[in-house]
Amino acid sequence: MSRGGAARGSSARRLRARRLRAVAALVLVAAAVAACSSDPASVGTGERAAESPAGPASLPAPPAATPPAAAAPPPAATPPPPVEPPLPVEPPPPAPLPTAPETPPPEAPPPEAPPPEAPPPEAPPPRALTHWFAGGIAGKKICFIGDSTTKNALALFAELEGKYSANGEPLHGAGPILNFGENGASLYAFMTDQVVHGLTATIAEQADLYVLSYGINDVRLGYTTEDALVARLTSTVNRIRAEAPNADLVLRTPNSLLATDVNAYGYVQPNTNAQAYTTMLRSAYRRLEDAWPNVVVFDAQALVFGTESLPASLLMSDQLHPSPTGNTFLASALVEVIGEPPSP
Repeated sequence: MSRGGAARGSSARRLRARRLRAVAALVLVAAAVAACSSDPASVGTGERAAESPAGPASLPAPPAATPPAAAAPPPAATPPPPVEPPLPVEPPPPAPLPTAPETPPPEAPPPEAPPPEAPPPEAPPPRALTHWFAGGIAGKKICFIGDSTTKNALALFAELEGKYSANGEPLHGAGPILNFGENGASLYAFMTDQVVHGLTATIAEQADLYVLSYGINDVRLGYTTEDALVARLTSTVNRIRAEAPNADLVLRTPNSLLATDVNAYGYVQPNTNAQAYTTMLRSAYRRLEDAWPNVVVFDAQALVFGTESLPASLLMSDQLHPSPTGNTFLASALVEVIGEPPSP
């Protein structure tokens, strides 16, 4: 072999030796690492053995001092949480608009009450002429007292004694019916007995019912006031009631006066006072309404003749006296007061 080939062979052997030593060192290192967990001291031994892989083993070197463990680094500070931006502040809600107070719902209506029972029929009001109607009117006497408007009222008495005294009529069985009228007489003349059928003679009849109509001749000439007429009527009624205690009375207001001086008799003085006298007569009688028991005021002006002084009327024959037609209507209205109601 040449020198060059010998040199290359030597180099190759040295290279293989180095590789073997490197492999052996790696094996030792691996073994040392494996044993490190059970015997840390062997780590140094392994390292020294690796340094001299060849040759006899040398005496064990004293164990190398284990370097102090490095202090554990302080824990990293926890970073503060990121600061969130503040939420936008919402504006306060607007104040509610004022509202009208709620009207409470209407209460349910109470249940309807059952209809009331029909009241019993009312008793008829008591008749004011209690003496006259007590026990019926059959056989009872009626006495009409007054001036010429009574004396000459022929149609009035014909109706009362004929038509209204027939069977089934309001005055059936009543009677006699007396006419004590005095032509031209005043109430003053009657109550002072200046006439035939004065107050004393009238009371002497002891009639069951008196129908009085005086006053025209007291006022038509302007000589008597209303108060004076009321006083005379009051005195007359008081005396009849005292001396004929079982009798009832009807105070019939005199008829109204016409505003026209028919036939120029001059009955009313002055003639322009006809309305004033008419009103005075009615007012005087009405002031005595309900003044006594068993005394009734019959308003002939309101019911028959009217309260106004008219220029003319079918109910009047002249300025003072009712016509036959007027007296017929007067009889019809009067029996409504003094007549008995028909039997059911």
